Amino acid sequence: MFSKKSNEPEVNSSENSENQYTESTSDSTPEPEQASYDAGSNGYSNGNSGRSNPTKPSIISEGFEFVGTITSDGVLNISGVIKGKVTAKSVLVDSTGLVEGELFS
Repeated sequence: MFSKKSNEPEVNSSENSENQYTESTSDSTPEPEQASYDAGSNGYSNGNSGRSNPTKPSIISEGFEFVGTITSDGVLNISGVIKGKVTAKSVLVDSTGLVEGELFS
């Protein structure tokens, strides 16, 4: 589109600073918070260590089938099917839930 005329002197690009565009390279976007394992009642920490937070229950949803052993220090809500051994502080088996095996609460 533009061409340099052969009789004009060459302009050093470092001297022509008013036509230069510089973009900031600092990234001000915060890093997303990473979930960390904690040996608390539900196994996870939300980053608020030292604060009292209500424990969220573990849920086996309707339509889900688990085969094996489940152990929890917290609350377990069962709406699906568990075939095996369940050990938890508190267990709620919904009307659609079923435990085929051992249940310790």
